[in-house]
Amino acid sequence: MKNNIIIHETKDNYKTFEIKKDDKEHYLGNIESYQSDIDKLIENFSDLRFDSLIFIFGLDTGTYLEELQKSICDLNKVFIFEPNLEICEKYKENFKFKNIELLPFEEEIVKEILSQSITTRNYVNIYMSSFGNYEHVYKDEYDKFIEILDYNYNKSATFRNTSYCFKEIHLKNILSNLEHINKSSPFDYYINSNENIPAIVVSAGPSLDKNIKDLLRFKDKLDKFFIIAGNRTLGPLIKNNIKPDLVMSIDPQEVTYKMLSDYLEEDIPLVFHEKSNERLVREYKGHKIYTSQGLFSTIEPLRNMTICYSGGSVAHCSVDIAVLLGCNPIILVGQDLAYTYEKDHAQIARLPIDDISGKNEDIVLTDVYGKDIKSNSILKIYKKNLEYYIKAYTEYEDKSFINVSYGAHIENTVHKELKDVLKDSKYKQKKNSLDKKMLVEIDYIAIKKSLLDYMDEYITRCEKNVYVCNDLIQNPVSDEEARVKFKEVLDTIDEFIKDKRSLYINGYVDMFLFEIKEKYFRTSAKDYGVISSNLVYQCSVFSIYFKELKKMLEEIKNKMIER
Repeated sequence: MKNNIIIHETKDNYKTFEIKKDDKEHYLGNIESYQSDIDKLIENFSDLRFDSLIFIFGLDTGTYLEELQKSICDLNKVFIFEPNLEICEKYKENFKFKNIELLPFEEEIVKEILSQSITTRNYVNIYMSSFGNYEHVYKDEYDKFIEILDYNYNKSATFRNTSYCFKEIHLKNILSNLEHINKSSPFDYYINSNENIPAIVVSAGPSLDKNIKDLLRFKDKLDKFFIIAGNRTLGPLIKNNIKPDLVMSIDPQEVTYKMLSDYLEEDIPLVFHEKSNERLVREYKGHKIYTSQGLFSTIEPLRNMTICYSGGSVAHCSVDIAVLLGCNPIILVGQDLAYTYEKDHAQIARLPIDDISGKNEDIVLTDVYGKDIKSNSILKIYKKNLEYYIKAYTEYEDKSFINVSYGAHIENTVHKELKDVLKDSKYKQKKNSLDKKMLVEIDYIAIKKSLLDYMDEYITRCEKNVYVCNDLIQNPVSDEEARVKFKEVLDTIDEFIKDKRSLYINGYVDMFLFEIKEKYFRTSAKDYGVISSNLVYQCSVFSIYFKELKKMLEEIKNKMIER
């Protein structure tokens, strides 16, 4: 498969998975219902699409595998998670099915597989089933599996919706922010500049109202702590005469500018990345430092830039910045991830927009005291993303994280009172400021021209491919000649996606690939073999594909020219 598009592949011969009759003694259900459970499992997959992603909880004796093979096609991918490690060991040696993988149910393995395989392009095309009585016999493992599956599904859905809503503003910000790199310092110059200095990452959760009182009470201690503010929290800190050491801004929206519009003259370093609000980056008078979430590192002088972690909110980036600075421990202030005190934000950080949006309470989490606390699905995703990040640094790096907030419990953090942390006598070393460093120059005009050239190149290739597809339909040629011509058509798709310039328009590309597949590539698994070898059908569908792609590229090009 290339980029979620139908491509015919030659079938290989794979060994059959042999199940002995006496293996039925391992079956978890009633023997009488054995075939019935197999039938139910296969029925769950009766409407598979050619590229459906399939998860099965439980192998048992594996007798259902032969029937399962008849339900899938070459481009389906099946992951079977077996919680009984003895069964997994028993059958894995002879497990030679194409596109079916048997894995032991271990939490880290499940997290890795689901995180890698579930994306913004396929999350609506996932099938999951538990075999027989597995979900009851292995209830704890099954519940954990569903939790991980739900998290990755919701994460992909959220990111897709964000990409769709912000694709235009992201492009606008990227093109503008390129111009400001030459007047800013790359963040990499500051890595480990505050080694073993404790960092305070200030978020705008309800706990900030209480936390800030402790910051004021022990203000004389703050020269030993590197303070990182976000969009919402710079104002509350400045108003309380607390000057942070940097402000982190990643939000692309105009509301970000409004949050900071009264503080554009502050002598505090502003850390931004490619998609940060372009007006804020343009008008901010203080020292500017740029980091990257992938795009800037495609630019030649910046090729080896460190990528800043993105978990959905400014807090994730701020924590990563603190870690990269070498800070230790990382102290989380106002990081509630829940409706602490029945509030969505600290009172000192509230905005008029908060009264309009309101609260969406649909999830119950555990708070720092072990009690129930209300939250929502987005905050839960943010929490999980933060926990995955923290886990990596507590397991493999000598980093510690202290949560002084009063909201949701964050795994692998220690909860303490902020006042106790601030008055701890072991923090004696003074922090280092992020002074201006040598600037790196890029030719942003040439970069923009290259992006326009990219649009023109593929607009032309789209036109050519529409002609080739229509010509192959109207003027049949030999199979070999048709194969060569059609391969060139498909190569265009592969080359378009792999071109590093596609990252500049990633929101558009993701939405295009998602929507085009939902409209025109909904082939069932059972029909895939026939349809994928039908040149007339393939040409007609791909003719539409390239017409739609051309339309999108022309739209992007016009927006770029209008700037």
